[in-house]
This record gives sequence, structure tokens and C-alpha cells, in this order.
Amino acid sequence: MLIEIISESRSRCPGIRNLLVLRNYVPLEQILFSKMTLFGSVYHHPKVKCLDSMLRSLIRHVAENSDQCCLTIRGKRVSFCEPTEYLYATDEEFFNQVEGFGDEFVKKMLARFRRRDLFVRCLEISRRTVENWDDYHRKGLMDLSADPERLHNAEQSIHLRLKGDVRGRCNLGEVLLSIPAPPKIKSDFAYIQSTPQSPVESVEEFFPVEQWTEAYAHNKWKGFVYGPREYATAIRDSAVSFLRDEMSIRVDVAKSNRACHM
Repeated sequence: MLIEIISESRSRCPGIRNLLVLRNYVPLEQILFSKMTLFGSVYHHPKVKCLDSMLRSLIRHVAENSDQCCLTIRGKRVSFCEPTEYLYATDEEFFNQVEGFGDEFVKKMLARFRRRDLFVRCLEISRRTVENWDDYHRKGLMDLSADPERLHNAEQSIHLRLKGDVRGRCNLGEVLLSIPAPPKIKSDFAYIQSTPQSPVESVEEFFPVEQWTEAYAHNKWKGFVYGPREYATAIRDSAVSFLRDEMSIRVDVAKSNRACHM
């Protein structure tokens, strides 16, 4: 093994659980770097984040309209007003009923999940589409990832900016803003000794984990605004207006259109 846990080293440092003796640091560096690349290719993939946002919207609507969105499962009426009530329903029972359940919005969303009919990207928010992609504006935007209510309020604001005829046809739950949290790879998950006689050091001394995550947040991170295809242009314009007026973020619409294949 290139990296092995040495029990005698642990005994010398009983307060440290993950103490590694480093025979060759290249494989560990490759593992950590591969973890970083997974954020762009898997965890933050546009379709993955679209599904996340659609499910978040569906669950919020069900929770806020539990009197209309109840479901009878094995003789029990489940209203989903409490988190534990989701334990009564399997994925099959929740998503794949022929007639669906709940009000018209829930039935439409469940039908989209069954058909894999995802919303489309209306706007990309990233270094290549935002004209003032500096640390101040970037951080202010990414802070939304840690505050679901502020994120939902932003979606409401985008919806309110839609023109009257479109807003009347487009449900609030169909205007979705996806702001992924920046990667968090803890640098204190392991301590390393280059030899059994060397001092114990943090993994950060060998690999620039913090710099990698910061570089990803600046260069690779992407947020999106999603919506139904028939309202994509209107939602895009509304989102551009909201970001400009409320967050001082200037999006280059032409670049965003190319990125979203609009």
C-alpha cells in the first residue's frame, strides 16, 4: 500500500485518528484532485441541479398545500405536513402513480419526472457570462446556497418581474434559481507523516486543498435559472433584471444564450 495507517504512530499521537504515513503522495493528490473535478462533471452538472431544483419546488409546494396534496397509502392518509410522513411513501408511490396526486401543479411536476421532461436552462451565471465576476458579487450570490428562504424569495422576485400574461400562465414553482454551494473538502480530515520520524503535518501542507476549492469557485462554478421551455426567454429577461437591480450582477445575455443553447 502506498499509504498505510500506522498503529504505532497513532499510539504516539492518541488525539489524532487519521494519521497516515506517506510513502508516495502522488496517488493521494490524484484522489483529491479527482474529487474536485467531480463537482463540475457530476455534482454540479446542469441536469443534476435542474432535478434538484424541481424536486425542491415540488416538495415546498406539497408542504405548503398539505390540505390539497394528501395521499392515501395502504389505508393511511398522508398529508406530508411533517417530515416523518415522507417515510410512509416509497419513491414508486410518490412519483409513479398513474393519476398522480395533489393539485394540478403537483400532477404536472410528477408527470415531468416520470417522462424525464426537465426544465430548460434560461440563464447561466458564471465567470464567462457575468461581466463583474469579482469576489464581492460572487460571494454575495453564493451565500444564497446556505439560505433556502432567501433563495425562494429571489425566485419569487424573478417571477413577479415576468410580464402579466406570462406570469398568469407560469406557476411560481416553475421559476427556479439554482445556486450550488461551493465545494467543501476539509483539509483537517487527515494528518500526514512523511516518515515515521517526521513531525505530524496537516494534509494542507502537502496539497493546496483550500486553493483548489477557491479556484473552482472562481473559474468553474455555475449557477442557473431554469423554467419551462415555452417561457424561457421571458424568465431569462426577468432574471437578468433581478440580478442587475437587486444584486448588482451584470449578465452578458449573448454569452449566456450560447452557454444555455438558447
